[in-house]
Amino acid sequence: MRLFVALRLEGEGEEALDRAVVVARSLLAGARWVPRENRHLTLKFLGEVPEERVGEVVKALSGLRHPPFSSPLTSWGAFPSERAARVLWVGLGGQDVHGLARRVEEAMGDLGFARENRPFEAHITVARFRSPSRLDLSVLPPLPSSALQARTFVLYRSRLQPTGAEYTPLATFSLRED
Repeated sequence: MRLFVALRLEGEGEEALDRAVVVARSLLAGARWVPRENRHLTLKFLGEVPEERVGEVVKALSGLRHPPFSSPLTSWGAFPSERAARVLWVGLGGQDVHGLARRVEEAMGDLGFARENRPFEAHITVARFRSPSRLDLSVLPPLPSSALQARTFVLYRSRLQPTGAEYTPLATFSLRED
């Protein structure tokens, strides 16, 4: 099964992000917008994982300790670039999200999952483009100063469907200091 670990984001920042996305939708043609319920911040993509390994992944993730935190919205961005965008995203700031991603990366690396060879970029995908699109991010609305709250992270199963990805939570973990 195809798995990934992600932050579930909540709080007043989520509503503020919704309002910014509504404005962005009116300014960008040709985008497929990610439904609110599918928005998340991927901490680690695991890829195809045999069902018999899910238990050890859950056990490793349940042992992680990190305090809950707030993360401010920082900027609009595009992958791979504004000139050939396939993904429109909103960045998140703060060291906490990077610290949690590092802990998840280490825990999954200890289980033999491939370690990322590029720096972690804290972002939430908000739209995708079928073909590379030229974007002018300067026309998008300023992001609100609200912060997203991170209190839990989730092990998700991802199924690719003709209508888009379908995410099923397999286990939810509370952020805590313990």
